[in-house]
Amino acid sequence: MSMIDSPHDVDALTASEWRRNVPFVRQHSAVLSDPYDPVITVRVPSETRALADATWFRPVLERLVSLASLPQGWDGSAAPPIDRSRLEAVLDLLAAITRHDTPPPAIVPGVDGGVQVDWHVNDVDIEISLPADGQGTFFAEDLRTEESWEDVSLDERASLRAVVDRLLPAQSRA
Repeated sequence: MSMIDSPHDVDALTASEWRRNVPFVRQHSAVLSDPYDPVITVRVPSETRALADATWFRPVLERLVSLASLPQGWDGSAAPPIDRSRLEAVLDLLAAITRHDTPPPAIVPGVDGGVQVDWHVNDVDIEISLPADGQGTFFAEDLRTEESWEDVSLDERASLRAVVDRLLPAQSRA
């Protein structure tokens, strides 16, 4: 099987290759190379391909793929697997509100099957919650100026981008 040469490739990979060469995933249970290393079909949505060279893109995809593989009870209790629609929503949201030089956010699973996207950089906190129920929230705070934003709808992509651009200026991006 071939490896992914660029984030634009659509290819069939084994699960171990998938973990190393990440773009977004759909697992086909009917197609197995061996029961411990299922074949994964990797698909990068066409609208996301323009961001394939963004600083945050590959680390975010790697994290999303990791979260997509969490099983029932991944938290040691009864947490459900992460809702795939929430993982896709992260990509859609980041494509709309970030620039190529935005640092990759931390992405953590929620015990409800959702995810949280966070940046904590240079006294700036940005937290976006995408719970499994679909009612997302946004919170940002600049600890240097004590300004905060918390009533910005996730549907107001231009407003979110303005806050992210303001709080994560080019000099703090790496």
